[in-house]
Amino acid sequence: STRSGGIGKMKGDKIVEVFDKKHGMSSNHILSLEEDASGNIFVGTHSGGLVKITPEGKLETFHMKEDDSGILIFNTHIDANNDMWLVAIHGLFHFDGKVFTKIILNEGQRGENYFDWVEDDGGNVWITSNVGIVRLSKSEVKDFVQGKTKFVGAKRYDNNDGILNK
Repeated sequence: STRSGGIGKMKGDKIVEVFDKKHGMSSNHILSLEEDASGNIFVGTHSGGLVKITPEGKLETFHMKEDDSGILIFNTHIDANNDMWLVAIHGLFHFDGKVFTKIILNEGQRGENYFDWVEDDGGNVWITSNVGIVRLSKSEVKDFVQGKTKFVGAKRYDNNDGILNK
């Protein structure tokens, strides 16, 4: 993948297929790639939504808004249960294959930019941001997505907690 030239599928050291705006992509600006258990590649773009590329090379685009201009999908994460989580310029999301659900935190989301989603073996989700690192409970996130709660508890760690820099 490239930042501005789409995606090149390689076999050995040769590009055998290109996915870009000329070949079905909604954007050439690729910010993240993740493969699911079925071999589908999910592509987070700049201003082009989330693109699914099947193993057969078919493309399907999922739009986060009616107009994806300015929407950056920095990270796509598929967990052990094949659930997809997205980190975008405008927040954290769950994607069920059709619908994006924005994850509402009990603190934050006022000017914060989130960049990465990392899960640990203790049931936590760690989100990098421009204001430090945010820790979420994965079970609380799942409860929120299932409609059991109105928000997810979040703990932010920054330079006041020993991190050298936000």
